[in-house]
Parts: sequence; structure tokens; C-alpha cells
Amino acid sequence: MKIITRKEAKEQGLKHYFTGKACKHGHFTERHVYDGSCVKCRREYGRQWYKENKQKVLQQSMDWYKENTARALKNNKRWRKENLAKVYENARLWRIKHPEKGRERSLQWYRENTEKANATVRNRRARLNNAEGTHTVEDIQWLLEKQKYKCVYCKKSLRKEYHVDHIQPISKGGSNDKLNLQILCPTCNVRKHTKDPIEFAQSIGLLL
Repeated sequence: MKIITRKEAKEQGLKHYFTGKACKHGHFTERHVYDGSCVKCRREYGRQWYKENKQKVLQQSMDWYKENTARALKNNKRWRKENLAKVYENARLWRIKHPEKGRERSLQWYRENTEKANATVRNRRARLNNAEGTHTVEDIQWLLEKQKYKCVYCKKSLRKEYHVDHIQPISKGGSNDKLNLQILCPTCNVRKHTKDPIEFAQSIGLLL
């Protein structure tokens, strides 16, 4: 580190400077320009203070969050967007360190967000097949309501279980947006598979 005086550091608008001499605790490191304190000493003091006042700090953080929830969520969202690589890497390392907890969290998230997870999988598969368009959970709900929660083909109720089908199969050039989707019961969806919609309708007697 380059040796520089505190005055010179102030003139250059720096936050830290290095004298080349140890502090009173023997640390050969930079010092803060604003008060001349040793960076390492301040860090150690901060860690010790936090350790002794952890509950107080946590309570203050909780109180602030309750009063500024919208602001906190906005800041967190902005930070995640600006640091996606870091977020993903930290998540990856956490899952490696806590495999069992990671699996349980994934299962819990899937149970609570099944429709969102399924939409994500369909969109990903469509991208891999170079299909145009995307759809959301809201689009699936819109289709269910439009179909009055009944299978397009057999009219069976879809309130307990259903599959999302691409009317024109992606493998045959169909898009992945909501206008090329229909909601079927599991049986009809398995029977249709990747068949042409007109051919399938004819095979079950709905079209001549």
C-alpha cells in the first residue's frame, strides 16, 4: 500500500490512508480519513459490539422493517437485480453446504407455488424448442375461467386436477403464448399428446 498522510488523503477525497506504521494495537493496515482510526481496530470493535448487543440490533432492524416494509422490499428488489450473479452464487454455495434444508425449501416452495413452477417449466421447454411466446400463472387462471373449469374435450371438471396443453404442439411449430393453450383433464391431455388438434378431435368423434 502506498504511504500517504491523512492531509493528502483528505485533499484527494480518499476514505482511507496508510502511514506505514502500526497502530497502538500492532495492526499494519489503513486508517479512516474521517477520524484517523485503524480500519482493523474499528472492524474488531464493531464485531465485538454487535456480539454484545445482538438482540438490540435485531429488534431495531425488525422495528425499522415494520415501519418501512415497502421501502425495504423495493431496496431488496433493486439490490437483487443489480447483483444477480452474487445472489445465484450465494444460493448455490448455501445449497451445497445445506443439502437437506435446500431440498426441503425447494419442496416447500413448490407446494406453495405449484402453478408458477409449472409455468416456468413450460416456458423453459418452449425456449429450448425455439418456440415463440410465454405465458403466466394469471394466463392459466384466465383460461380456466374462460372454460368454466371444464375440459375442452370431455367436459370433465378441472377444479381438482388439470393439465395445460398446447393446442398446436410446439414440436409442430405451435407458440407458447396463452392463445395457443387450452386446459384439459389429465386423460385427454395424455391421449392428445402431440397430435394435431383437428386430427385428435376427429379421432374422438367431435369433428367429421
